[in-house]
Amino acid sequence: MTNDYLIKTNFRAQVSTVILSILIATIGSFVDGCVIGIYLGADNMAAYGYALPIVLLLFSALGGALSDGSAASCAVHIGGDNTEMANANFSAACLLSLVFGGIITILGVQFSEPIAVFLGARGHILQPTADFIRALSFGAFPAIFTQVLMAYNRLDGDAMLTVVSVILMTTVNIILDLVFVSKLNLGIYGIGVATSISYTAALLICLLHFFRSSNTLRLTKSQGVPLEVTNIVAVGFPTLLNGVCLSVRGLILNNLLFMAGGLTAVSALSVQNNVNLFLMPVIMGVGITLSIMAGIFYGEGDFGAIERVLRVSMKFGIAACVLLAAALYVIAPYAVELILGDGGEAGIIAVRALRFFSFSLPLALISVNLLYYYQTIKNFTMANAICICHGLVGPVLAALLFSRILSTDGIWLAFSTGEAVVLAGVVVRVKIKNRKWPVSLQDLLMLPAGLESENRHVLDLSISNNMSKVMELSRRISEFCRKYSNNEKKIGRLSLCVEEMVGNIVSHGFKHAGERFIDLRIIIEDDRFIFRIRDNGVSFNPLKYADLENTYGIKIVKGLAKSIDYRHTLGLNNLTIIL
Repeated sequence: MTNDYLIKTNFRAQVSTVILSILIATIGSFVDGCVIGIYLGADNMAAYGYALPIVLLLFSALGGALSDGSAASCAVHIGGDNTEMANANFSAACLLSLVFGGIITILGVQFSEPIAVFLGARGHILQPTADFIRALSFGAFPAIFTQVLMAYNRLDGDAMLTVVSVILMTTVNIILDLVFVSKLNLGIYGIGVATSISYTAALLICLLHFFRSSNTLRLTKSQGVPLEVTNIVAVGFPTLLNGVCLSVRGLILNNLLFMAGGLTAVSALSVQNNVNLFLMPVIMGVGITLSIMAGIFYGEGDFGAIERVLRVSMKFGIAACVLLAAALYVIAPYAVELILGDGGEAGIIAVRALRFFSFSLPLALISVNLLYYYQTIKNFTMANAICICHGLVGPVLAALLFSRILSTDGIWLAFSTGEAVVLAGVVVRVKIKNRKWPVSLQDLLMLPAGLESENRHVLDLSISNNMSKVMELSRRISEFCRKYSNNEKKIGRLSLCVEEMVGNIVSHGFKHAGERFIDLRIIIEDDRFIFRIRDNGVSFNPLKYADLENTYGIKIVKGLAKSIDYRHTLGLNNLTIIL
């Protein structure tokens, strides 16, 4: 019998690191908004709001698309023990970052004013909007490449370096914001320059991992690189599409708000977007962690684990977003005062915007989680449909309808309504495909047909770190094997491997006392026996110790097995033995 112990424990550890990284980076963006609002006034805050769609598109959407596409597809290769394609994936991601970063810098510097006009900036707001876009464009490559390298650092077991790089980036951004604006009087242009420099500092820190001996990712000229370029673009496209939709939505809502309430309403949306920078790390962190873990399980063909990690991510994320929503509703006036100071009418509207927006957070978590999941398993029809409805169609249609009746309040209400439309659409699509209404998460998996052979028999087990359980485990596995094979020699060898390797983990794998669990999977496929052990104990590669004295159990297993593969990914030891 399996349990969720390992997945829960690992998910919480990984999501905490991802959220922390995004949150620390968000502090810098939040400070950008605060410095603009306090030092430069509501007009520059409106300029920031007009520029935000292009910022979301170029930095969050494109950088996120390459990061998500790279990490999700590389995780599948890691799960499938395909080192060559994992390195091709890494090389392709580096190439794409360089190309797109260079293109964005050239276009942003040369055409900042036409871009600002296209975004809706006019009159005295046009020049500061163009200045901000131009300054940010200088940092396009480091901004994109840093996001990509952070994803690989997490996959390659160096998540804390990501946290360090983000801390440095945020510190540099905050210091330079204050210096450039309050001391050098560079205005909103200085805010953009500070952001570009801070991303460059973070990039230099992220690169340190790839000079360490623990790094397992290498640049390669493999013929798989062009294939991985296509793979990254395809898997990452829903993230890019989502960013495009969010940018277009921002453009449309800015104009709707201007018609309904003037620049004060546009400033209120900028405040909401700025506060949302503190809320999105939780939603994005849950989705990114789900994507990486689901990708590894998908590569392994462990579909039971996919369902479990999806369930864990939903429970964790919804609980966190309910708490965030309640907190936001209460502290909305204080958040607005922090950003706008005495914001007058814009402040009053912004408080209402935040309180309406708070109700959309749990629904947004579900939408984003499903987006990342479908993106990872390459169900692009579902992923792209969610992007379009979540990022654009749902909120915009609701805003067009409700703004006629409720003015600006109708636009604030549109966020929750739009998320409800997304979830209703998912339910209907699953109903059509499965020919029944979904009643559980398993109904939402929508895994491709034919992934498992009819001759493939699987046993999943979780056992506690108790030596008395090991002998019982061996008996249960032998009984399972005899149902589908009469090869007593292999069954005996498998039992011996189980006793030796699981016993070794129970005896030496955990530093601290207390109950822990080890996940095991037995696969019988034709005449092949596959034994996989997963645990979150200390990192231990048995292959490095097979030739040492006093490692008789490891030597015996190595002699019996056709192949043994070990990897340490996302804080988990993964040992696969094929007999």
